[in-house]
Amino acid sequence: MGENNISVIPYETFAGLSNLQKLRLGYNRFSAIQSGTFRDLKNLQFLYLNQNGLSEIGYQTFTGLSHLLHLEIDGNGLSEISFGAFHPLGSLRTLELDDNHVSDIHRGTFTGLGNVYKLTLSGNQISEIPDGAFTGLGNLKYLYLSGNQISKITVLSFTGIGDLLVLLLDNNQISDIPVEMLAGLSHLGTLYIGNNISEILPGTFRSFPELVNLNLTGNRITTITNSTFTGLNNLRTLVLGYNKLSEIPDGTFASLSGLQSLYLDNNLVSEIQSSAFRGVSHLRTLDLHGNVISVIEYNTFQTLSVLRTLYLNNNRISVIQIGALSGLQSLRQLHLGGNRLNRLYSNLFLNIPRRLNMDLSVDNDNPWDCETMCHLPLLSSASTSFHSPRDYHYPQTDPY
Repeated sequence: MGENNISVIPYETFAGLSNLQKLRLGYNRFSAIQSGTFRDLKNLQFLYLNQNGLSEIGYQTFTGLSHLLHLEIDGNGLSEISFGAFHPLGSLRTLELDDNHVSDIHRGTFTGLGNVYKLTLSGNQISEIPDGAFTGLGNLKYLYLSGNQISKITVLSFTGIGDLLVLLLDNNQISDIPVEMLAGLSHLGTLYIGNNISEILPGTFRSFPELVNLNLTGNRITTITNSTFTGLNNLRTLVLGYNKLSEIPDGTFASLSGLQSLYLDNNLVSEIQSSAFRGVSHLRTLDLHGNVISVIEYNTFQTLSVLRTLYLNNNRISVIQIGALSGLQSLRQLHLGGNRLNRLYSNLFLNIPRRLNMDLSVDNDNPWDCETMCHLPLLSSASTSFHSPRDYHYPQTDPY
């Protein structure tokens, strides 16, 4: 029944359909559902109400749906969820409420949802998470709150959901991360947070020994030090793109011995010290594109022996010193497009594997001319590709 331009659902529409297990009502035009409309759907397991014009969920809207497992109400106009509206849904496992107009979450909103493991509320207008907002969601593992207007989170905001594995708080108005703000979430494996954070205090993440993925994209962070990420012994992916970092101090990531992917793109970094990546010997992907680096100095990447992909494109690089790439014996992809290079010397690549794929992007800013390109001493030891960089996307980092 999806995409049928339905504007009204009569009260008796589903009378007698006790064996129905899946009902698709998405992409229609109805704005209300009468209480008891689903009363006979005792075996329904999947209900899709997405992309309609619903503005309210009443107390008895879901009466009779005691076996429902999956409910989608995303893309409606919901501004309020009545207290106890989901109480009849004791078997529910996933609840999707993205892209509505919900501005407030009250204690008790999710009463009765003790089996829900995934709750999505991204793209709403929520400004704060009050104490005990998620009371009753004891089995919750995934909580998505991206793209709201959240500026306030209290010590008790996440009370009762201590087994949470994934928390998405990116694209909000959170300006700092008090150490106690996420207290109790010691099992967290993935955390996206920010849009307005300018400083991370030492020890902020010490309560997250199981954190694997940390995404701090799009904040206003200006400084990181070797104490910023203390306690993140299991971290595998760190994303710091689109901040205001101007330098990478010595040993900043030294405590992240298991780190495999590091994204520092689109910052203001102008120089890379040879000791900047000390301690991250397992790093496989390093992204420095979109900064203002002008010179790659000798031994810059000397400790990155297992690195496979290096992004240096869209900087201001005019010189890569001899020995700058030493230590990169596992490198497979090197991106240099959009810089100010006009020549590369073959002895830069003495220890680089024969299977290297290098993007020089001749139709971008590197000022290669025909004479230079024709006589470029590159190399029987590496293959080159000359094309524009593709649209860039961060990888999926949810490990669950």
